[in-house]
Amino acid sequence: MKPSSITVIIPVLNGEARLATAIRSVLAQTCGVQEILVVDGGSTDGTEAVARQFEEVTWLQQGGKGLANARNSGLQAATGELIAFHDHDDRWEPHKLEQQVDYLRRHPETDYVITQLKFELAAGCTPTAAYTPQSFKTTHVGCTPSALLARRALFKSFGGFDESFALGCDADWFARVRDAGIVGATLPEVLTYKTIHSDNLSANVETNRQELISIVLQSMRRRRQQPQP
Repeated sequence: MKPSSITVIIPVLNGEARLATAIRSVLAQTCGVQEILVVDGGSTDGTEAVARQFEEVTWLQQGGKGLANARNSGLQAATGELIAFHDHDDRWEPHKLEQQVDYLRRHPETDYVITQLKFELAAGCTPTAAYTPQSFKTTHVGCTPSALLARRALFKSFGGFDESFALGCDADWFARVRDAGIVGATLPEVLTYKTIHSDNLSANVETNRQELISIVLQSMRRRRQQPQP
């Protein structure tokens, strides 16, 4: 079986300080990556210059605004058979993609696979109200794009991220996938680490809370509309 090509999409906005570490995390993957797309949302710092230091990176300016639009812009440009997302302030274990690719090869009925995830607190930062001390000690199921590897065909048939959400586009996508009965899997290993710092979008607790409530209500409506067995 021929190797599957992988596109990694990195959305970023004013990520000069952390972007290089994220790109190196992708380049360190043991299975190799065929395409790295850095999708910039109009950064005013040195983000573009950092991205262009790496010859393996294609730098793109997103067409609209917001995280969902950045992810969708990357999807439109992607050519790989498999799609991964890497937030510019996260990091992966070197064998993260290799394990996910292997799972998808062995389970052709599966459209996506996620990993376990742990939070890491950036040096000199204190947790926002969205996180408790226990959040950093516990392993979490990675229902976030940084922990995801999916077949590009899934995005073609199911769609990308809802741009009406400022923060909740990721949670909404996973909820819609689950409600649609799309086959996914979760690896038992912690292979994704999400860095928590003062600039995280999730620090906007009130907007995050309101959007999550909306996502839950929409999910409940979808489930009620599904045919009963």
